[in-house]
Amino acid sequence: MLRFAEALNTLARGHGLSNLRLAGEGQLIAEVAEGRTLLDIARFEIEAQAVVQARISVISSRAELASHIDDRLLVASSAA
Repeated sequence: MLRFAEALNTLARGHGLSNLRLAGEGQLIAEVAEGRTLLDIARFEIEAQAVVQARISVISSRAELASHIDDRLLVASSAA
């Protein structure tokens, strides 16, 4: 997913998501802007899956589960 980091971060901003972090294979943790809903997250997941051609799921950083996951910031790799 790192090679798609820039595209995913841009796409995320359009859906009120920010600070994307990798949380495992196909999983991202994101901060969700105030006033955004699960529909915003679902729309991002659908569009992101089309970009990376793989299943993606998003966990809100506010979810209890997010605090128990080892994550790392999703940033573009210079090796890509």
